[in-house]
Amino acid sequence: MTKYVQVVDFISNLTEKYTKDDRDLPIFPEHLAILANKLGNGGYTYLQLRDGTNIEIVKVSASDGKLLVTRGQETTEATTFPKGSCIEWKLTTSAVRDIVCQMDCCP
Repeated sequence: MTKYVQVVDFISNLTEKYTKDDRDLPIFPEHLAILANKLGNGGYTYLQLRDGTNIEIVKVSASDGKLLVTRGQETTEATTFPKGSCIEWKLTTSAVRDIVCQMDCCP
């Protein structure tokens, strides 16, 4: 079962250009390890990429020790970002929905 995980205070920078077709996260290895550890096996979260002009929301899922990135979430589009662009956790609309739907009150 997949579960939404808040990774409050997670922030990093891209270590290389991130094209609109890329699916791996080019961030510092120690930051990848922190993210993978927080997500565990089967967890996911939403991160925001920004470069001062463009913003993209991505979904990052952990499965069998790998991080899988789904680009262009929440009406954003997969965009090319330059090296050094910021990637950080944000409380998004999808995150709020997923938090509520994981509560015992939901059927």
